[in-house]
Amino acid sequence: MKDFKKIMLDNGIGLYYSRRNFNLIYGEHEINFGSAVEPANRRGLAHCLEHLTFKGSKSFPSNRRINKAAAKIGLNLNASTSFTYINYPIEVLSDSFPTAVEINADMMYKPILTNKSLEEEKAIILHELKNAQDGLPFQRGLLFNKLFFSNTPAETLVIGREEDIRKISLGDAINFHSKYCTPANADFYMIGGFNDRILKKTIKILERYPGGVPQTEFKLVLPKLSGNERVCKELPNINYAYVDIVFRTPRWIDEEQRVLPIIRNLLGGTGSKSLYQEIREEKKLAYEVGASLFNDSHFGNMDLHFSCQHEKIDDCISLSLNLIKKFNPSESDIEEAKMDIRTGLARKRDSPHQLFNMFISEEKDGVRYEDYEKQVMKTTKKDILDARNRYLQGYHQIAILRPKMN
Repeated sequence: MKDFKKIMLDNGIGLYYSRRNFNLIYGEHEINFGSAVEPANRRGLAHCLEHLTFKGSKSFPSNRRINKAAAKIGLNLNASTSFTYINYPIEVLSDSFPTAVEINADMMYKPILTNKSLEEEKAIILHELKNAQDGLPFQRGLLFNKLFFSNTPAETLVIGREEDIRKISLGDAINFHSKYCTPANADFYMIGGFNDRILKKTIKILERYPGGVPQTEFKLVLPKLSGNERVCKELPNINYAYVDIVFRTPRWIDEEQRVLPIIRNLLGGTGSKSLYQEIREEKKLAYEVGASLFNDSHFGNMDLHFSCQHEKIDDCISLSLNLIKKFNPSESDIEEAKMDIRTGLARKRDSPHQLFNMFISEEKDGVRYEDYEKQVMKTTKKDILDARNRYLQGYHQIAILRPKMN
């Protein structure tokens, strides 16, 4: 997006900003490292550290002080940890933004880390983990990661493993924080209605903190497939089987990825070429049916997914793979998919939240949505069939979660 600007601060923070006619300023303060760089026997450390930053900081030495300061300016404190980042969002009125940044930055860079707070948060996280383990999304994610990310740091979910969480020490948290949670490894994004005074105050606050040592960016390398792979797990107390058929696809930054949203749109929609039409409407084999496409700077995948009765698993898998094999959309199908994608991108641009997320994605991955849209609109039927043959006709991976049989 051409109207966004970048400043490199003296301590290494990359500051990205854009002025818009919004009532609020939307911000994100992001450490560019997450669970991927944890020690192999301390899975869950990054997420645990995220929790600890809410317990108190140098300028706000207790959780109560942090919450009181945030409440005064309407700041909803939150954070999230992923494979590649620890993220702290900000959403406040313009005049309150510098104060929100002050709270946010002090939590991130000057947390008070103690054994007492560590043990308290470990207990909370273990409770979260046990609660999540009772849910289907967790179990599906666990099985999917075991299959798709086998023998990589991403095989474990971000929340971590119980045995590793119990072993996390105060020294582990301090070492991870001092190495990765520094301005030299961070970026700051802001978009909204602000003037030069607010921008200068924001910069002044962010530059209070020493830069630290920049760390080498983590690169995820997936193991090569030597054939089709299939994993199955049985669970008690579920009535349906849940199936994911996964194909590896290009990364977001690869130009050839631009064809795949059209294929996903056609397979995942409700039209004549879709899984929905073939498996649910015509064969009546499954209820939940769809296709999703995920890609970032590390990897990409297309996932065909459905839920069905356990005795219909093989029929649904066979039909899905056959639909992919013979996938041959008409020109009118392709034009309809393009229009749907254009509409979706326009909807994102009309939403401050979505526009902000698009901007962050562009700055991280170096791909402009305007260029992306143009490339998608230029896609031909030949491009689609070539992509089908290259990415959806080779090896695949299947994850099955099914009811435990008596």
